Amino acid sequence: MGHSHQLTSRYNPHGMEKQARLWPVCFSETNLDLDIAYRVKQLWQSEKAGWADAFACSTKVERTLADEYGVDASRLAEITAGETETCTDFLESCFKWLGYMHSSMNKETLSFDALPWLEAATKSYDYIITANKPYAALALIRKASRMSPPANNISNREKALVLSTIYPMVPVMAGFYTGMPLRFFEPLPELISSFSEFISVSFALENGNWHRRFFLKEAFTQNPLQQLRQVKWVTKAIGNRNARIEQQEKGYRICFL
Repeated sequence: MGHSHQLTSRYNPHGMEKQARLWPVCFSETNLDLDIAYRVKQLWQSEKAGWADAFACSTKVERTLADEYGVDASRLAEITAGETETCTDFLESCFKWLGYMHSSMNKETLSFDALPWLEAATKSYDYIITANKPYAALALIRKASRMSPPANNISNREKALVLSTIYPMVPVMAGFYTGMPLRFFEPLPELISSFSEFISVSFALENGNWHRRFFLKEAFTQNPLQQLRQVKWVTKAIGNRNARIEQQEKGYRICFL
């Protein structure tokens, strides 16, 4: 792995894996897509909680490289590669991202924003279960990690949100930081509703499809249109036109005057 060991010297997947091999197993799946979907369903309480064996699931990464880079990096590499690319090409960058996450979780931060993690947590379900597009879910998780890196001084519910969100993708790292086997991941419906300062809003343009996003509840309640205008594509769509909000059964419809 050459220079990546220096960049991420503190991330040791083998140490984490050594512990993970001791966790009591309640389920195992050999297919990666099915394994990811099972873990998502656990978080949304449609499958029972318990450790799904990360070592039973095979990836397309060559065995010697999988042993070197670790289970989590191998999973990420296969998700990133999809059907068309070679997993090996992505191992290095996936390993570095895990090193970045590990490093972040051992540092302090002055500010943490739960919003991108709430987005990633909720949209991951649709991407993985409904659309079978795990890469789209991973892209949201990586975006959240850039916008709002986790840290060791964030609150327990913020930490739980991050770990539950990354668990289907990188179960060993997530389990290690959650405190497996003494603690399992917190269910996402309860976790998300605990962030009562945010509101989940459905909205659509005049003749457009419905979208869902989180906003700060207080700001949205005071001025819904102003908050919706903070979404780049909404601002672009409105342009110079006058717009108003119409509250409908499904959510907020942006209408043009």
